[in-house]
Amino acid sequence: MAPVSGATDYRDVRPVAPLRALISGTEDRDRSPSEVASILDLPHVAWFANGRSAIAQAAMLAGVGPGSSVLVPMYHCESMVSPLAWLGARIIPYRIREDLSIDPEHLASVADAQTRLILVPQYFGHWRQTTSIAELARRSGWAIVEDCAHAFLAIGAPAALGANSDFMVASAPKFFAAFDGGVLASRIETKRWPRPKRPPLGAELRALVEASEYAFDYGRWPWLARAARPALGLLRRLAKRGGGSHGDEAPTSSGARYGGIDFEPAFVDTGATLLARTLARHAGRSSIAAARRRNWLELRSRIGAARNVRFPIDGLGPMDVPYVLAIEIPDPDRSFPALKARGVPVYRWETSFPGCDESVCPVSRRYRRSLIQIPCHQSLSAGERDWIARTVLSIVGAEAK
Repeated sequence: MAPVSGATDYRDVRPVAPLRALISGTEDRDRSPSEVASILDLPHVAWFANGRSAIAQAAMLAGVGPGSSVLVPMYHCESMVSPLAWLGARIIPYRIREDLSIDPEHLASVADAQTRLILVPQYFGHWRQTTSIAELARRSGWAIVEDCAHAFLAIGAPAALGANSDFMVASAPKFFAAFDGGVLASRIETKRWPRPKRPPLGAELRALVEASEYAFDYGRWPWLARAARPALGLLRRLAKRGGGSHGDEAPTSSGARYGGIDFEPAFVDTGATLLARTLARHAGRSSIAAARRRNWLELRSRIGAARNVRFPIDGLGPMDVPYVLAIEIPDPDRSFPALKARGVPVYRWETSFPGCDESVCPVSRRYRRSLIQIPCHQSLSAGERDWIARTVLSIVGAEAK
């Protein structure tokens, strides 16, 4: 499917502020909330090159293959659905509501006797109860894969995570300064638990180089950048020589650093790099959660001064550690390209997986044009947050309430 906007002059504009977390050491050191859980707290965890590989692994454990069908949300990033299609499953899209919740009645009406799995996203880091979906799934014989790409962390006890799902999947780059790393986690013990292969040396070196260069490109640690860049160039050359069987197409290469959506079967059983696993396991959860919640609230308050914007989820729940601030903007065919052209770190899910008929869900059809995502990660400086808020207001509507 072609992008919904015909404007392309913004495609190569570098964002003024970083889209993702940096190796910067600038996280808020506020230690509240005191208890922050992680997907990694579940008893069974496996690391893969990216989240879409983790989805494929979960689906294989659930018995998905040719002749089966899977339920996926109509509003999605294509990388959520492509691994399921790769397994040969028939894709059945289901509707979402205005607040991004699931319509259970629609689920029951579109599922068929071959349905083996339902993919349930926790959109944008806002945790929703899945009890009713879990009850329907158990009665129907479906496995539940909870897509937590936007919800790696949660405030509260770890026992709350995965209580109503068979598998959870998560994405390290969305919360930490890594450029690879997908997690498959479960509370269910199985002898078929996957054992990923170690990534090649080249991928390990690229992970370190790209994470460092990304921080340097956005002005972090300038004194170190001057000294380290020659060494990073040497490491990059070594990475090309040590790419292993995957060569330059390893998931940590620069082509993936801005969120490509392609599913690469060659990496479905390849593990995450040491850097990704280390950053996710040893990050300061409390400081990251506090910073993301603070940044979300600040941006929500300031951008909410515009009369003509809408927030499909208009507050933080007690468990939420947000991934982005989701905003529905007016006149998106004009304002979204304008935001991108100014360098605002913003994006939207412009396309759906081929074969997903958008007439199934009018909300999804509208959101592909109008619902944008603005980062609220822990590495945004006060100046960057201020510039983002002022620029968004100047473009989408500066009239104050």
